[in-house]
Amino acid sequence: MQGGTGEPGPQGLAGFAGLNGPPGKDGKKAKGGDCTGTSTSQGESVCCGVSTVDWHNYFNSGSFLDIDTSSCRFDNTPLYFTSIIGNAYIHKVMGASSIYAPSANHFRVYLSDEINHRTPDSGVANAFRFRIKWCGAGKSSGPKVPNVCCGTDSPSWGSAWHTGWHTVDAKACEMKGDPVWITAVQGAQTMGTDTYVGTDGGYGQTYRYSTMYIHKAYASSNYHGYVSSSNFNRGGKDEMLSKYCLFGEPFPTGNMRVNLEETAPDEYPCEGIRLMDDGVVQSDQAVICCGKSEPAKWRNKGSFEIYQDIDTSKCNFINSNSNTVVYLTSVGGAGGHWQVSGTTAYMTSSATSFSMSLGVHPAQKQAFYANDPGQGWFVNWCGIGKARAAPMLPVLPPAPPPPPNVPVTPVTVLSVPPAGANILSGAKSILNEKCAGYRDKRDQFSYTKQKTQYAQCMAADCVQSLESTNNAAKPWENPGCRFRDALGFCYAYGSAQKWCSENPTNSYCNDGGKSFAASPLGSAAAGKSAWMPNQNIAERSKGADVAGSSFSCQCIKDCSCSSSKCWCSDVSTRPVGKGDTDSNAQFAKRLKTPPSSGSKTGMCFCICGNEAQA
Repeated sequence: MQGGTGEPGPQGLAGFAGLNGPPGKDGKKAKGGDCTGTSTSQGESVCCGVSTVDWHNYFNSGSFLDIDTSSCRFDNTPLYFTSIIGNAYIHKVMGASSIYAPSANHFRVYLSDEINHRTPDSGVANAFRFRIKWCGAGKSSGPKVPNVCCGTDSPSWGSAWHTGWHTVDAKACEMKGDPVWITAVQGAQTMGTDTYVGTDGGYGQTYRYSTMYIHKAYASSNYHGYVSSSNFNRGGKDEMLSKYCLFGEPFPTGNMRVNLEETAPDEYPCEGIRLMDDGVVQSDQAVICCGKSEPAKWRNKGSFEIYQDIDTSKCNFINSNSNTVVYLTSVGGAGGHWQVSGTTAYMTSSATSFSMSLGVHPAQKQAFYANDPGQGWFVNWCGIGKARAAPMLPVLPPAPPPPPNVPVTPVTVLSVPPAGANILSGAKSILNEKCAGYRDKRDQFSYTKQKTQYAQCMAADCVQSLESTNNAAKPWENPGCRFRDALGFCYAYGSAQKWCSENPTNSYCNDGGKSFAASPLGSAAAGKSAWMPNQNIAERSKGADVAGSSFSCQCIKDCSCSSSKCWCSDVSTRPVGKGDTDSNAQFAKRLKTPPSSGSKTGMCFCICGNEAQA
C-alpha cells in the first residue's frame, strides 16, 4: 500500500548556462558637430540678441536705448535688424527699426509717437517693458545663431479698437525656447505700407506664435488712424502679406538630425534655412543674402512720402514670384530717420528687387532731406530665398613662384582709436544726433539756426554729463561726459569715454578733467558734474568761420524752461557757463522770478547767443 506525499525537497543546483545567441547589429556612432550656425551667402555671421529694459528720455521728444552687441564679437560694423516687443503700446511708436550710431559693439534706437501726438517717454517704455530684439550680419569670430526659418503668411487680418492684427503660426519652424522674431509686411498698394506703424513689433511671442498689431500713422482724427482689416485680407484693395523670420534653434537640433541621418548637412536645421509660404515648407536649402542701399537715391512719391527701388540681383535668387523671397529691412543714416514710418515694409518685391516707401514727418519735407549728405538715409536689407547655384569657375594654372624678398620700409602707424572704442565712424566722431547735426550741416544753416542747433547740442551733452552708472555689473554703460572731440562735443558711447580714460594723452581725447564726471570716469558726485557749455563759437558762412562774429552758451542743469519761466529740482539752481550778453539777457528773462519746484533731475536747458534750444 502506497503512503501519502511528503514535503517538497530543497531547491536543486543551478543548471549549466545556455549557448550565446548571435551578435546584435552595431549601433550608430554619433558624429561630431556638423552644424556650425548661420552665415550669409557672403560668408558673414548672423548673431542675435535681446536688449535690456533701460530707456532714457530724449528731451521732450521721445526716448532712446543703447543696445550692447559686444557678445557677438563682430570684426566691423554689421548690418543691424530689429523688432520691438512689450506689454502694450508698441504698435503706436516709430523708430524701433531706425538704426543710429552703429558700431561693432553697439547701436542706438530712438522712439517717437506721432499717432497719439504724445511722447513715449522712458517711463512709458520702461513700465511697458519695451525691449529690442535684434540680429546683426557681419564678419565675426564670435557665436552664430544656430538656425533661421522664414516665411510669408496669408493675408488674414482681424481688427479691434481701430487697429488691424494678424497672428503668425510658425509651427513648421519647429523652434524651441524664445527665438528672435524679425518681422515685415508687403502690400497695401492703395494706401501704402508706409502709412502704417507696428510692422516691426510683436505681442505674445513664443517659439511658435507672434501677433502683429498695425495702426495708421500721421492721422489727424480723434481716433488716430482707423484701420479696416477687410482691406488687408486676400482680395482686398490693400491686401497685405505678413513676412517673418525666426532666429534660434529647433528641436530636435540640426546635429541630432544629421547624426541620425534624418537630414543632410546642407539642409535645415543644419546649414540650410527653411523657407515657408502660408505654413507650407517650400525649401530647406534657402540662403540669406544681405546688403545696403546707396544713399541719395530717394524720390518723392507724395506730400509726405518718399520711395526707393532697391536692387538685390547680386543674391541670384530663383523665381520672380513675390512670395518667394522674404526681405528684412531697417533704415540707417546720420539723423532724422527715427520719425518715419514704413521702415519694415515694402510695396512690392521680386527675386531681384523690392520697392520701399517711407512716410516722413512733416518737418522733414521730401526726398531732398533724406538725400542730403548731412542725413544720408539708406536701407539695410537681407533677403531670404532659394538661390541658383554659383557657376563653376575655370581651373586656373598654378600661380608663379613669389618674387625674391625685398626690404620693406617700416610704416608709422597713427594712434587712431580702434573700432570697438566707438569714437569714430569713418573720419567723424560718434556724437549724439544734435551735435552731429550741427557739425555736419552748420555751413548750410542760417546764423539763427546755427545757434538753435548748438543750444540743442549743448543740452544733449549736458544731459549726458549728468549721467552716472547705477549698474555695478556694467559700470561703463552710462558714465557721463569727460572726454570730448576737437569741437568740444561729448563722445556718445561709454566705451569711448572708457577708452579715452585709458589713453588720456591720445589726440582724439580732449579731457575736461576729473570733475566733469562721476566714478568710474571721474571724481564728481553722482549728478554733480562740473561740465560747462562751450564758449566763443564762431558763426559760419561758406564753409569758413566768420571773422569777428561769435556766440557763447549757458545751460541750467536739472531744469527745464519755457520762453518766460524755469522749473528746477532745486529752485536755487543757476545757469553755468559765462555766456554772452544775449544769453545772459535770455536767462534773466526766464529767471526774473525764482524757478518753480519740479522733478527735473537729469534734464538741461541751454541758450546760445540769443537762441534757446527748440
